[in-house]
Amino acid sequence: MWISSAEPGVPYNRTSILTSKQQKEEELDWKENKDPITLFSAYLAKEGIATNEELEAMQAKIKADADAAVEYALSAKYPDASEVDMHVFTDVAHALA
Repeated sequence: MWISSAEPGVPYNRTSILTSKQQKEEELDWKENKDPITLFSAYLAKEGIATNEELEAMQAKIKADADAAVEYALSAKYPDASEVDMHVFTDVAHALA
């Protein structure tokens, strides 16, 4: 469920719960008209800084890197319980530190 936040300058918290259809329309509008990556890619192509093929190759590389990172994270073993608060608190002595 998508909830929009209050508008700036409005003295009350106006929220509206969007229907599934409205949510999909809003997401599509954002992806097509407001997504900074899409807008910057269009700018690069328009200015002749990068071709569409180069941009698509970059997107494929980024997706492959992200997929590899997710796979690595999902297959990584959990740390030992003794390490759970390592690098979180500065005033705690650790056996491994």
